[in-house]
Amino acid sequence: MACAAAAACSADWRDTSLPPQKRAELLTAEMTLDEKIGQLTSPYGWEMYERHGDSVRLTDAFRHTAAQRQCPPMPSIQKSE
Repeated sequence: MACAAAAACSADWRDTSLPPQKRAELLTAEMTLDEKIGQLTSPYGWEMYERHGDSVRLTDAFRHTAAQRQCPPMPSIQKSE
């Protein structure tokens, strides 16, 4: 989503005075494709990921939990690593 004006780009999705639809648009505009896919496919949400520059990786905490078999196997995520 491109900003029509520089001022529009400065809006922050954390601004609770904005309507929910606008906040959602701003948040998804900031998210990487990997983050969006992760939100759609993962029951673990953000606790599963950490951002490293332009890439997103599984967190050590999630890897530890997965290693202890406290979560279901997720072959699609294992392939991305």
